[in-house]
Amino acid sequence: MHKMATPAFTAQVENTLSPTQRDDGALDKLLAFLKADSLEHLPESVRSHQSVDDLKRLMRDMEGLNITNAVFDPTLMRGFDYYTDIAFEVFDTDPQNNRSMFGGGRYDGLVGAFGVDPIPTIGFGMGGVALPDFTLAWAYQGNSFHHGHVFVFRGRRSMKPWAWPN
Repeated sequence: MHKMATPAFTAQVENTLSPTQRDDGALDKLLAFLKADSLEHLPESVRSHQSVDDLKRLMRDMEGLNITNAVFDPTLMRGFDYYTDIAFEVFDTDPQNNRSMFGGGRYDGLVGAFGVDPIPTIGFGMGGVALPDFTLAWAYQGNSFHHGHVFVFRGRRSMKPWAWPN
């Protein structure tokens, strides 16, 4: 809805709904979901979903690693239909480079399309334009790149996130 006026978005969704979905209030449910500005403000019917619990845990883990600028955005839509759960985008903090640096998400079973056993997987792709903009913006400001951090979030709930350097 950030890239499309609400009336145009609503009309387009209306055109895709079946009569049963219209009678069930699907449009209103979708709009309520998209208007949520936090996980706590999601509609009750969505708040109890396992994915919401997983996302809350991920946000807590990031806060524990002092990553405090993560934002929940229900309008984020990656352009691939194989995503099955949490999707993400990473942005530079420099206001001169406000494009997504990279994005990705979880895609359980995608590798199964290639004839192997499906496994839970997460991946990302980097933008070819944003990376040079990032390096130029930060190099121009005299910043050094050798003081970066690496964060690894393990998939199993029993494992803690890991950061380097500590």
